[in-house]
Amino acid sequence: RAIITGYHLGEGPATLALCQQALAYLSEQNLLVRAEVAYAQSLVHYSCGNIVASIQSTREATALAQAAGNTSSTIFYLCRTANSLLVHGKLREVVQVAEQAALLGTTPVGLSDAMVGWAYIFHGIVLREWNRLDEALDRVLHGVRLCEQSETIVSLYYGYTELMRIYLARGEIDAARTAFH
Repeated sequence: RAIITGYHLGEGPATLALCQQALAYLSEQNLLVRAEVAYAQSLVHYSCGNIVASIQSTREATALAQAAGNTSSTIFYLCRTANSLLVHGKLREVVQVAEQAALLGTTPVGLSDAMVGWAYIFHGIVLREWNRLDEALDRVLHGVRLCEQSETIVSLYYGYTELMRIYLARGEIDAARTAFH
């Protein structure tokens, strides 16, 4: 209810109150639901423009999910942290968090969890900002391939939008147009 109220309806104070109410009913051992509450708080802070608080909340969600042993949730929260860090202009930290997510989501035989696609995309965004366009292209293409496995619209939107930006920066107009379409 807190996520719907705060993020989708834009009622920040009501959402934070719902989060506090939820925490009052949760046991300390219910780590994954506590992570979801911290995530809901991060969404409210993000939508209200309080990026520092959003980063703190997603880091808390990450720690709780990791303590619960839920790798997919941990990767998801790491990627949300990377997104907030990117908005806050903390590019080096984005790279560190993205690399942590990619490492966590890659098996010993080299297979990656589809959630890791976000990490590669965020890493690629930073590399484009640093004008390391070949590396950026490699990271984002890899991220898009992983995101295509999960077929989530939002991740593909981010991936193809970033591909378009990289191609434009490289002067490859036709490739940018293809990514746009």
